[in-house]
Amino acid sequence: MRSMFEDLRYALRSLNQRRGIPLLMVVTLAAGIGATTAVFNLVNALILRPLPYRAPERLVTLHETRQSKGSVFDPIAPLNLRDWRQETRVFEAVGAFARADFNLNLDERPEWVQGARVEASLFPLLGVWPILGRGFAVEEDRPGGDHHVALLSHALWQERFAGDPAAIGRRLRLDGVEYEVIGVMPAHFGFPEWARLWTPLALDPDSSRRGERSLNAMARLAPGVTLGQAQSALDEVAHRLAARYPETNRGSGAEALRLGDELMPREARLGLVLLLGAAAFVLLIICSNSTALLTVRIMARWKEIAVRAAWEPGAAGSCASSLPRASSSSWAPARSPSARRSPRSASCSRRCRSRSRSGSASISIAPC
Repeated sequence: MRSMFEDLRYALRSLNQRRGIPLLMVVTLAAGIGATTAVFNLVNALILRPLPYRAPERLVTLHETRQSKGSVFDPIAPLNLRDWRQETRVFEAVGAFARADFNLNLDERPEWVQGARVEASLFPLLGVWPILGRGFAVEEDRPGGDHHVALLSHALWQERFAGDPAAIGRRLRLDGVEYEVIGVMPAHFGFPEWARLWTPLALDPDSSRRGERSLNAMARLAPGVTLGQAQSALDEVAHRLAARYPETNRGSGAEALRLGDELMPREARLGLVLLLGAAAFVLLIICSNSTALLTVRIMARWKEIAVRAAWEPGAAGSCASSLPRASSSSWAPARSPSARRSPRSASCSRRCRSRSRSGSASISIAPC
């Protein structure tokens, strides 16, 4: 233990004498490790960590495409979405939603809130349920009903109701219409990502024109159906609709994208992976340079290290081991004056005797 503290004290003293190299190593290593960690956390959050939904690999987003706009994704016309549902068998469930902004008024405290109107099938499709209360019932999503109910995000529940479970059943006004709070969604859940409040979509496709494109949609692939098969089925329906309704659907198509690719395109994923590789390579270079600096410093101090090693108490054993030893058969109490010893043995003997007389670790410059 004493030797360890002495080594630690010597190391601190040595670092204090030459501050430049240690400071440079600490700064470069901290920068390299910090950059690599930051990039890895980004890659982990956007690529490696699975989406917080049930079987996310089977979730796809649906879009209309317009060839006249270079296959740009457009919102979906409600009538087209109805035909996609009826004329395909590749989806287990389909859920539509549309953005909606509300003027929330609760306890005479008005607030503008971003939200969405969603079909009752959307949250079960994602595999997400409220942590408090219940979700939308099918009858509450039917057009023409008077079911004014709302789901709150976890953040909005904490802000406006202070996390009180008694918020279920409370009433609030949205755009001047009274709604009943029926549930609270889990923390960190946001779908769409901007939504803090949800109400039923209650859509009647027959009340809209085919050219009115206002919806977004999610779908879950049926068991055993691949994304390619789903896309082929959508292409067939889109061709039939284009022939059936040329005024509104000529040049229109349908596109299904995996939810993961929608949130993080493959080009962006490749860029992040390359960035992580570059950061790791830079960290490797920094570690190599730090090792080289330490090696150069050790080589510059090898003489000092040799002298310190000779000062250690173990040097006495080196002297003793170098003295000539006689066998028991040739041992005599008195050595003949004519007996000669080598100069090296005599020198070691003198040093060892000096060590024993002083009672402390006598110092020799190098072990015998």
